[in-house]
Amino acid sequence: MRNLSDIVSAYQSAPSGELSCRSRLSGFLKWFEIRKSLTDAIESAALRNHPHQNCLAWADRRQVAANLNAQQAQLQSHTSFDQVYETVKACVRPPYKHANLLIYDLSLRIAAYKKIYPINVYLHRGSLEGAKLVLNKRALPDLISPVLLPHEFSILKAHEIEDCLCIYKPEIEILRKTGLYRE
Repeated sequence: MRNLSDIVSAYQSAPSGELSCRSRLSGFLKWFEIRKSLTDAIESAALRNHPHQNCLAWADRRQVAANLNAQQAQLQSHTSFDQVYETVKACVRPPYKHANLLIYDLSLRIAAYKKIYPINVYLHRGSLEGAKLVLNKRALPDLISPVLLPHEFSILKAHEIEDCLCIYKPEIEILRKTGLYRE
């Protein structure tokens, strides 16, 4: 990959016969959109096997699901991703390893059920490292406006930018190290 446009293009498309990263994320979130109830969406989000949640014991996953189920009325009333995120954050208490990533993932899945998505890019772990490389910064806040990122990302939705920054962090790092990427 020669530049950020190549990275965004790779995120959007895939070789013949394969799903792109964008299509995989879209399909995954559509699965949550069609859950039969908020309870189903919460339990699927918290209890479904996913690499980001493998650091949690089953007892912890069940506790998170119970905490979220206890907040169903509040979750049902939310109309923005930020509101869902704050409720999930209150339900997921440390000492969970990588709690910010867990909170974001659970929020995205539950919000997908409600068909609401973030308008800002939430940064944690891989996406944070990718954003630091793209912006040439040592530190960044937990969320940023997509307009602060290079224009190549403007064709992606905020949750797709988060996904792209995480997945393509190694390629972005190579561009930065080889001097091919310039702001």
